[in-house]
Amino acid sequence: MITLLLALASAPVDPDSAPPKMANIYGIGSSSCAKAFDPAYRNEAFAWVMGYFSAHNEYSLRQVAGPDGEGIMGEIEIVCRARPSEKLVQAAEQVFRKLRH
Repeated sequence: MITLLLALASAPVDPDSAPPKMANIYGIGSSSCAKAFDPAYRNEAFAWVMGYFSAHNEYSLRQVAGPDGEGIMGEIEIVCRARPSEKLVQAAEQVFRKLRH
């Protein structure tokens, strides 16, 4: 029984079937879209998003293929312009789900 529980606990999880987890979000990802796309923070936001997408690609069953970093940021900026009070992490997750295969 313990072996089965350990195997289940270490198995990859399809993000569509997993319940949402509360995570600690660090850096500009926890800030609003409005702040993230302020010219003073754009480079920081770009670096944060690239790390977020890289981690998702590394640890997810589905990966993003297609646009480069600027293309990903362009997609996120569309979401952020529509909802400037949304957190950058929420916009990034929405775009990740849209772009993954």
